[in-house]
Amino acid sequence: MKDEYYQLLVELMGCASVSADIEAVNKASSLVAEFARKKGLLVQEENIEGRKTIYAATPAGGKTPNLLFNAHLDVVPPSFDGQHIAREENGILRGRGCADDLGNAICALKILCADMNRSVGAI
Repeated sequence: MKDEYYQLLVELMGCASVSADIEAVNKASSLVAEFARKKGLLVQEENIEGRKTIYAATPAGGKTPNLLFNAHLDVVPPSFDGQHIAREENGILRGRGCADDLGNAICALKILCADMNRSVGAI
């Protein structure tokens, strides 16, 4: 069974959050913000020229963390139709954004959620 972080990554990939598609990128940001809030993280959202950006941190980290993780939720346009659909091949998840940078965003989120009692950082 795949965990909730894996499921979130698959859902983010399905957003097809190509940089030029502000609505899709904002949808991806909303998904991450909602997930982070449910996990008890401090989440602040900002709108910059129509683009939703999020800042998530451990409550103890606030806006002055000891360590900062940075990731983006937009992706480059697909090379072929359906590339934004996650697919698993031989135990490896593949598709547009899986590694750059949606997968990295999920890793940072998982680290933040791992220990809410420590001031780990922010994404």
